[in-house]
Amino acid sequence: SARKFLETPTNYQEADLKLATPEAVQLVAEFVNHPHMGFCKQASDFQVGIDHFLQAKGVKMPQLAKPLRLALFGAAQGANLSDALAILGLDEAKRRVQTLKDRLS
Repeated sequence: SARKFLETPTNYQEADLKLATPEAVQLVAEFVNHPHMGFCKQASDFQVGIDHFLQAKGVKMPQLAKPLRLALFGAAQGANLSDALAILGLDEAKRRVQTLKDRLS
């Protein structure tokens, strides 16, 4: 639903919270704060940024996508990440990642 784009999640799917390991949350925080991401505006820009980040870190898409979706939407499954990031914007994505970090601490 559109609500997941409009509202920062405050409740997370309990089954998905197990994906929010300290390492996974750190990876997501590094991703949204990566200097290259600041130049991304369109979905295609974000896709290039995602691809470069994954390659640089040597991780697979699910290792980033599932905890990032959890932070953005409250569940590990959901919208295409490059589209979602273009819609939400990087500042909102950073806020939502911080909200998840705060929830876990």
